[in-house]
Amino acid sequence: MGDELLFVSFGSEDPFIEVFSPTGKEEQLSPQARYIHTYIKHLGVKSCIIEKNYPDWDWIAQYSQYYYKGINNPNKSCTRLHFFSEIITQDLFQKALLGKDGQESREELQKHYCGFVVKRPILESLGRTVLKLHAISDEKEAKNRVVRTVKRNEVHIAGITLYISGIPWHQKDKTGGCATVAVWTALQGSPYRDFSFSSTPDITKDALAHAENRGSIFPNTHLSLANVQTAIQAHRGLKPMTIDGNIKRQENGKEVILGFSLDKFKLYSSTYLAAGFPVILFCRFDNDKNEKYHCNCMIGFKESPVEIGDGQGGYELFVSQDVAIEHVYLNDDVVGPMGSFKIVEKQVPGENRPLTELVLQAHGEMDPKKSELEFGKSGLKRSDLVPIHMVVALPSEITVTFDQLLQAAYEKGFAISAWDYVNSKANSTKAPRYTIITAARFVSQSGFFQEGLEKILGTDNSVLGPLRLELGLNVPALSRFIGLVRVAIVETSPSSNPRPLLDLLYDSTCVEMRCIATIRYHEFISDEVIKFIQKHSNEIVVRANNPKKWDHPIVFTDIPHDLGSFGVLIKGFL
Repeated sequence: MGDELLFVSFGSEDPFIEVFSPTGKEEQLSPQARYIHTYIKHLGVKSCIIEKNYPDWDWIAQYSQYYYKGINNPNKSCTRLHFFSEIITQDLFQKALLGKDGQESREELQKHYCGFVVKRPILESLGRTVLKLHAISDEKEAKNRVVRTVKRNEVHIAGITLYISGIPWHQKDKTGGCATVAVWTALQGSPYRDFSFSSTPDITKDALAHAENRGSIFPNTHLSLANVQTAIQAHRGLKPMTIDGNIKRQENGKEVILGFSLDKFKLYSSTYLAAGFPVILFCRFDNDKNEKYHCNCMIGFKESPVEIGDGQGGYELFVSQDVAIEHVYLNDDVVGPMGSFKIVEKQVPGENRPLTELVLQAHGEMDPKKSELEFGKSGLKRSDLVPIHMVVALPSEITVTFDQLLQAAYEKGFAISAWDYVNSKANSTKAPRYTIITAARFVSQSGFFQEGLEKILGTDNSVLGPLRLELGLNVPALSRFIGLVRVAIVETSPSSNPRPLLDLLYDSTCVEMRCIATIRYHEFISDEVIKFIQKHSNEIVVRANNPKKWDHPIVFTDIPHDLGSFGVLIKGFL
């Protein structure tokens, strides 16, 4: 807490510009400050409380390990700005300090609190920043936004405690580069509440502790992929999971990763983000001949409707929900917090498959010209990034890989489509009755029990209560993170909305992944599907591995012999 509070309203004067612009003019704001200024305007901010001489701990760590050595060293204190969506007066704030009598005033402060920004006394002035998620006016669009990486942050102002949900962001400075900030941001995510956090100087030092010393260990603004992996491993109880782009090329006798195919990028990013794990991205600037790399942190995504075949070329037998995402949200040190990037395809000369490219979008009424990326000292501005690597800091207890979970989803999807295919043949129908939709994700146990089930069943406690009780009583002990394969069906004729069919729960801590429970959401079809697969699992395996013996149009290999395993069967309907 600072030693002086100023209560200022946004109107003819703009306190944000006055604090962050060296001349008090908007055009003198840095690109990141312009982005945040537009962001808070989009939040509908009407006033702020300015804390002067605020002792920010992130800045103190940077100051004590680097800046204090200078003859003309900067101030040890910072300024913190708190934003509110209504006019907050000093009188209201003082009432909030009155113990029990101030409860109503404290609730008023909390209701309108939009977050804070710290100003550091250096050129790269934007310090720790946590802001409320920007609003999406369309209700359906808002429901499709998945940002489970955020955590509830406690904020203390003169003895009053407020809360803001978000994942911290800050601008890089002279002590570390974009990769350092990306690791710092990722480790602030919701799954790491029980882990101790490192400052950016400590992350840089940890990253280079075992590297060949070809220069300064600290400060250092150029961490490699291996350095980032080392920095994560330095945190006890965490391990780095690295996913490389799958589109590669041989150049001068070496294998070069060009990027990700669209499906792989969407599959892997959605499963870890859905579980609450931030994803560190190593990206290449589009058309950059110098092969410069940029690092940022992916914190969420927005789903889109699953595209189903129209019947002209034959219905798809099953599709993956995990590839149905259209935007990702990044905390990028040269953009700002919660930057919205559209996922597009980029064709590369000489390659059959297009690469994944991320293009910065506007937030509602935000002007995209004021939120462009600005890279390096060249002054080159553009808003397109090509992801090359993903890195996730996973708790060491998770031994199951996403590849295993994805394979389980494909296996069950194949088996269920086989059930539908056999039935359609028996009934002499021209096309299968259903398209099978699968999703494979890691989810936190608490998140699954709460919003995970509510998304399927709504908030009716007459259904949710017995289901949660049965899960608690009859299912073996669940790990903190669960492997979830969700199956839904869509009638192909007439076309309809997806209906949930099964949730298969897998133990993420078991080396030999096994299904421990299955929730049945459709009383008749769910039971019919399970009985069919259990009765014909060996036949499905044989025919899947010998496609000539069966005219099923989808072929998978290495289908396991435990295909009929569903664990404890749980009733998920009235």
